Amino acid sequence: MFFGVVFFFLNLIRPLVVQLFQDVYGFDSVSIGLLGSIVFLGSAVFSIFLGKAGDKSGKMLAVGAALLIGGFSFAMFIYFNDFVVLAFASFLNGASYMIWSLMGASVGSIAPEASRGRWISLAQMSATLCAAIAPYIGGVLYEQSPVLPFYVTVAVSPIVALVALVQLFKEKSS
Repeated sequence: MFFGVVFFFLNLIRPLVVQLFQDVYGFDSVSIGLLGSIVFLGSAVFSIFLGKAGDKSGKMLAVGAALLIGGFSFAMFIYFNDFVVLAFASFLNGASYMIWSLMGASVGSIAPEASRGRWISLAQMSATLCAAIAPYIGGVLYEQSPVLPFYVTVAVSPIVALVALVQLFKEKSS
């Protein structure tokens, strides 16, 4: 359920980032495409660091860090209309894409070996189903105000990150 909540809020705004850059900031398609490429560059870089952090200190710590970094980047998307700043925010946003991999690693590490694939598949299915309704709700909020769905996700990200960290401490104390 935890990852379902995470992916709901991430997907509340992911499809709207391009629209925000176009509607609110007036960026052209080439600039938006470059920002999108920078997101995936950030994801590649963060995959190394968050993967190592997950191995060393716990996967939920890496999930919490990715949520905090991603939430911060979404806040930057709201408050800055400067291409260079938004390029940096896009790079940081790449961290949020690592959560999908961390979900599989987290579930896989607690699943019985004989049914690990089924456990991971069920976790991914439930997270995807939660995420499936999010873009519609995000669109409804966007119609009210283009920044409203971003505010919601920015507000929820640290709360969900805290839940991840509490889960980490429960695992460590067991």
